[in-house]
Amino acid sequence: APAHVSYPTKKVSLAEANKLQLGTMETANHRTVSQMIIGGIVTTCQLQMGMTELKPGSVWNTKQWTQEGFSELTMNLIKKNKTVYLMGGLSEKKICQEIQNDNPLAINLAGQLSLYESIQHLKKCHLVICNDSAPSHMAASFGIQVIALFGPTTSALGFRPWQNQSYIVENENIDCRPCGAHGHHRCPKGHHLCMKDIKTNDVLKVIEHNP
Repeated sequence: APAHVSYPTKKVSLAEANKLQLGTMETANHRTVSQMIIGGIVTTCQLQMGMTELKPGSVWNTKQWTQEGFSELTMNLIKKNKTVYLMGGLSEKKICQEIQNDNPLAINLAGQLSLYESIQHLKKCHLVICNDSAPSHMAASFGIQVIALFGPTTSALGFRPWQNQSYIVENENIDCRPCGAHGHHRCPKGHHLCMKDIKTNDVLKVIEHNP
């Protein structure tokens, strides 16, 4: 059966998000998007295309959707003329590099940007696809469309991205979830079907119905 998609409805206004001052501080040690363009990290052509960030990492292994899923999704987005950025910290460089190896047109920025630079880049994006992790909340706070993939956790725990452009793709056909508030490093049941049963087409259908 296809994965279930749920639609959170509480919207965090941009005015509320701006109170955090995440995207307004300027320091000599951080690059603006304009400087990233000059430095070749982002091109103006890419900014004009549909910029999509994929964030395949998570602190908790069981919260991660499959690498194969992210790689296949990247391929399909590129075929739709989307500019795909693979994002994450130093710990996500390996998985992002392997996804890029399968999709040379994807742009791997994992481990290259500071937090401030990552936020500046995020604010230029049209869509963020990630696991149940902090980036989903960051994107939602700026009113950016988010597709979050939930596995061991559920939206009922209250940690979903709250805004009306957030979509949660999850497998509701197994009775062992949630298995914890924050996931685990290994699946307690040994099968990890909560994530493995989510297919690329489940995510693509959400994108197609919410351009």
